[in-house]
Amino acid sequence: MADPSERLKDAEDDIASMRMLLQGRHPKHARFHAQQSVEKAFKAILLARQQTVPRTHDLVDLLSRVRTAMPAFPDHLRAATTLGRYYGLLRYPDSRPPSWVPPSQAEAEETARWAEAIVADVGVRPP
Repeated sequence: MADPSERLKDAEDDIASMRMLLQGRHPKHARFHAQQSVEKAFKAILLARQQTVPRTHDLVDLLSRVRTAMPAFPDHLRAATTLGRYYGLLRYPDSRPPSWVPPSQAEAEETARWAEAIVADVGVRPP
């Protein structure tokens, strides 16, 4: 079984990468790391609670599982929904619709704050 604290450390490392990318004005890639940090943080909680950790990138599904295992965990549904949309769009450019517009710096900063809040919530509620 994977170590929950290692998974949380990976989430924190993604936050650090996200911050560096934002400073370099790379909002698209920063948003990808924001999504990854939240996914790893949610999976850390599931591991710590000895729950099944699905092979998914669906943040809404993972949040639902986290809140089932840990009802007191804050409801970050808006953040999970927004960040969850970006995994496929950022990882697989061919999946982007013709109308797709990359995130702005301001949009990436907003989602960065969400990711930081979620990872911090996991950190104060040790997995």
